[in-house]
Amino acid sequence: MKNISIIKNIIIILVYCIITFSLSTNASAQDLSYNLSSTIIPVVSDKAGILTDYEEVTILNKFTELRDASSFQFIFMTVTDTDEYTRGNELEAMYNMHVDDLYGTGTVLFLISTDNDNLICEVQAYNDAKYILSHEVCSYISRELENYIKEGNYFDGVMKFFDYYNQANDGTLTISDESKQADYNSIFSYMKTRITFTILLATVSLLITALLYVFIFALKNKSPKTNAPGKIPQESDIFVGNISYKYKLTSDRITYIRSRVTK
Repeated sequence: MKNISIIKNIIIILVYCIITFSLSTNASAQDLSYNLSSTIIPVVSDKAGILTDYEEVTILNKFTELRDASSFQFIFMTVTDTDEYTRGNELEAMYNMHVDDLYGTGTVLFLISTDNDNLICEVQAYNDAKYILSHEVCSYISRELENYIKEGNYFDGVMKFFDYYNQANDGTLTISDESKQADYNSIFSYMKTRITFTILLATVSLLITALLYVFIFALKNKSPKTNAPGKIPQESDIFVGNISYKYKLTSDRITYIRSRVTK
């Protein structure tokens, strides 16, 4: 029974881990190595090394201008990989990790990943910044800039972001019906993938649980092996010289009784 209890505990832990993993949206996130301050200084972190010093300064000055006009926190990052983040939720993971350190009335995140297996060019906006950069606008800008990133024109792509931002801010940004449809298709595809993945993990979890419970049931109801008792006489005499040794089987012990035989 003790072994069965241990196995049940293992099942509970296993199922919990699988469900937690399947429902998790964020993986462990690394420190982005920048200092946020109450003065909402824009952040430019080029970990991928795709920008020259001049380009970094130019981008930082541009973000500073937007900060002064909007009071938003702008964070621009380039990385070589995003393995420590759940694919498709990289910026969300970064925002959630640092949300308590962010200042300003809104936050704009801009991420470029040069990983060939997971090339990313994505813009996201939070709080008041969403009134300018809505989800639809962010998706549009991200898709348009991705063309620059694929060709290695990183600086030109980032500078194009400022054009799109200003157009979105003054209401002149036009998003075609084809682009809107592409956005809807992208969202549908993402949700379909996530739902399929979650259902698959849940199915595997239930299957493993069922198999383990079948094993426990079989183990619990398995009859212990017993050796058939041998045919031992209940009572008999053994003579050694003129000494008689009488043995008698009582339960699982043999009792010997010695007596002297008089002839």
